[in-house]
Amino acid sequence: MKTEFEIIAPKPCALVESLRSVGYTLPTAVADILDNSITAHASSIWVNFHWSGQESHVSILDDGDGMSEAELINAMRPGSANPLDQRGADDLGRFGLGLKTASFSQCRKLTVWTKNSAEILGRCWDLDYVAKHDEWRLKKAGTPKALEAFNKFKSLKSGTLVLWEDLDRTVDGSLSSSTEAQTRFLNMVQDVHTHLAMIFHRFIEGEATTSRVPLQIFLNGYEKGNLVRPWNPFIIEGAPNPKESPSESIQMGIHNVLVRGFVLPHKDRLSEEQYRMGGGPNGWIAQQGFYIYRNDRILVSGDWPDSGEVGIGSRRSNTNWPD
Repeated sequence: MKTEFEIIAPKPCALVESLRSVGYTLPTAVADILDNSITAHASSIWVNFHWSGQESHVSILDDGDGMSEAELINAMRPGSANPLDQRGADDLGRFGLGLKTASFSQCRKLTVWTKNSAEILGRCWDLDYVAKHDEWRLKKAGTPKALEAFNKFKSLKSGTLVLWEDLDRTVDGSLSSSTEAQTRFLNMVQDVHTHLAMIFHRFIEGEATTSRVPLQIFLNGYEKGNLVRPWNPFIIEGAPNPKESPSESIQMGIHNVLVRGFVLPHKDRLSEEQYRMGGGPNGWIAQQGFYIYRNDRILVSGDWPDSGEVGIGSRRSNTNWPD
């Protein structure tokens, strides 16, 4: 009897290279990993960039819920969740691809260790290993030889550690002795800092409705001095309050979208430092526009979306608009 269909499985080595070109930058890739940590109820996240030329790596550690072995394997599966499924109120994910696509966009070797009990579990995607065998071979990961973040991870009751190695998109074969390459690497770390400060400002400020406590994000260290300070697009610390429009609630299916408008103070009313800080990651002009949040996480920052899209807040600067 003839079958009515054929099963056409995608070639692993071809598909994985396509997934690497989704369009992430280093800051947006790191932010996608933090989404998983926040969904796992982490109160502290440690992001560390280690420069060592071609041996450079990035580690992202959280003290969240951790995962069981079955949950870890599923988390490493490309397309681990159906975007049509009902998601939890505090779930920042949607397509079940973020961990993999964000990581693959930056590295060729992704390792994840996790624990929700005394046992530490680890799995690794090595893209060269996948290409060699042209099969979805997920490797089991043992204890790393020397990794500071892993020592911190072992001291936690529960949590997850993500490690990016073989940073071919970021390091690009540079030698550890290259001062120029190291400076470029450190400048990218600063870009990550400003991006995280903006995207997760409500969580850091303790204003997120889904968070139990203010989120602590540490960048390149484990001490208080390494904490990422929030950048709120509508409030400039120490400056006069912005002009705020009345809130308007718009019904979108079964959900309500809250819309508010803000006009920030004129440059003449700000100190030089306040004006610099108020400009945000991309400056006053680029940071004007709509800010769209989902579950308190910024999705769009300072853009002018099409009329079909809805924003929760919009910002104008009196630097360009008269009173």
